[in-house]
Amino acid sequence: MKDERRGGEAVTDDLERRCLRQRVEELENRIEQLRLSRRVLMNLVEKTQREKACFVARLEQENRRLFLNNCRYARCLIRKNRKIIALEARLQSMDFPGAAKAMAYGDSSGAGERRGVE
Repeated sequence: MKDERRGGEAVTDDLERRCLRQRVEELENRIEQLRLSRRVLMNLVEKTQREKACFVARLEQENRRLFLNNCRYARCLIRKNRKIIALEARLQSMDFPGAAKAMAYGDSSGAGERRGVE
């Protein structure tokens, strides 16, 4: 009977070893799959970060362009407004009867109303 028990134990030990080896192989395969998945995810994260950096750079460049255009437009408006003020002053300094009335009530050309954005 001792031989049978030992033989039974050997079969059980062999079966346990096979099951454990199979489990180890499954876990090793799972680890490999996880490593691959991690590499894929890291590549996607890096790609997304590069795209975001490019997008932010384009937005900053467009913002700078719009800022410069806005500055040019503001300078143009200031020049136009100064010209209008100078022309109004010149018109007031002229010595003819309708000049003061045109400035007080606004003339038909709308010169007195041109101080805003056109």
